[in-house]
Amino acid sequence: MFYLIEKNSMDTEYFLIEKYKDVVCLPHVHYHAELFFVLDGNVQMNLETKVYHLKKGDMAVVMPYEIHDYQSVEQSDILVVEFPLKYIAEYKTVLEGKSFQTPVIQVTQPLQSLLTELVENETPHIFCTKALIY
Repeated sequence: MFYLIEKNSMDTEYFLIEKYKDVVCLPHVHYHAELFFVLDGNVQMNLETKVYHLKKGDMAVVMPYEIHDYQSVEQSDILVVEFPLKYIAEYKTVLEGKSFQTPVIQVTQPLQSLLTELVENETPHIFCTKALIY
């Protein structure tokens, strides 16, 4: 199988919050964890050997070194948050080397409020960012 290793994949300080529209992303891996939120539309995500169909309000959790790719099925807006597990030190040893049996969940209302804060503000409050990761 062919996949990319992201340029910033070994940077242990790498942190990203980015909004994308109508995505196509090749298979890749990275050192950090990724939270992938569908703000609008539908997206197909391939995570390791499984295919997931995400819709508005869904979130996928991609753990470090999991091969994944995604593409919009129709017009979509997504929010990607990437961070090293050391940012959640209390959980790092529990999560390291693990993957989720059910990596896609429906986002709750409090989490949707945090997402709105992140999307609407150029520099969101640090506590909103930390709350999202936890």
